[in-house]
Amino acid sequence: MRLLCRAGFLVLPLVSSLPVDASDGKIEINKARAAAGGVTGSDTPGFPVTIDASGSYILTSNLDVSGQPTPENVTAIVVTANKEVTIDLNGFSIIGPVSCTGGPPVCTPTGGSGIGISATSNNNKLTVKNGTIRGMGVLGIDFAGAAILEDLQLVSNRFSGVIGTGGSSGHALMRNCIVTYNGLSAIILGPGSEVSSCSVGGNGGSGITINNNGQGSVINNNVWNNFGHGIVAGIGILVLGNTVSANGGFGLNAVTSAGYGHNVFNGNNGAGAEVNGGFQIAPNLCNTASCP
Repeated sequence: MRLLCRAGFLVLPLVSSLPVDASDGKIEINKARAAAGGVTGSDTPGFPVTIDASGSYILTSNLDVSGQPTPENVTAIVVTANKEVTIDLNGFSIIGPVSCTGGPPVCTPTGGSGIGISATSNNNKLTVKNGTIRGMGVLGIDFAGAAILEDLQLVSNRFSGVIGTGGSSGHALMRNCIVTYNGLSAIILGPGSEVSSCSVGGNGGSGITINNNGQGSVINNNVWNNFGHGIVAGIGILVLGNTVSANGGFGLNAVTSAGYGHNVFNGNNGAGAEVNGGFQIAPNLCNTASCP
């Protein structure tokens, strides 16, 4: 500590014990602030941390709910703001009590309702990036509006890594993510979504699902060893440049109007047919030969 002397008096610098927001204007969320409450106006002490105002938020420590009573039912962050909210996990983790092991993964505890980040208003515009959400009681991320999800690891959540309210309304741009060993399906999104450059494997259900009517795309992903279908594509979805291998169901299960090209399918569906449905718009490989 630097000491100053003025007019014969020793002057100590002021030190605040209150949480200080990051110098770049992002609002800090950490273990201490979660316990104290007041991150936003309606945020009460303890979990969940409630974000009711648009803006940028940043984790400065892990958020671990596993020490809470019935932690499998505890949600870490709830977003109620109706405008843009960015949550930068900043290399930290949101951690729950669930562990999923084996193949297909068996998750314990076997029940729970906790979510890593929940944003279920259709007016939410959510960005989540740069960190890990693992071991939550039901979902890693649940959202209903629009979302950008990037540079995330979604691991060992009891139900799914990310779900856009059942794939009916939540649409996302999801890229550079790792989604592994979740209890059921890894990624379920609504129309207009894009999933690119992700690694999706070892999940108990299907790997990547984009449901319902509307444009969307699944591009340049590695989808492997999921116990359902590798990729499930609804009407108008483009499936391009993916490597899809060793999934329990079809490598691609698609409606007739979904287009696919430049994919490599190998060892899916118990060595049966690699692709079900869809329209081949460019060559694909099925077990080292051209797909029929």
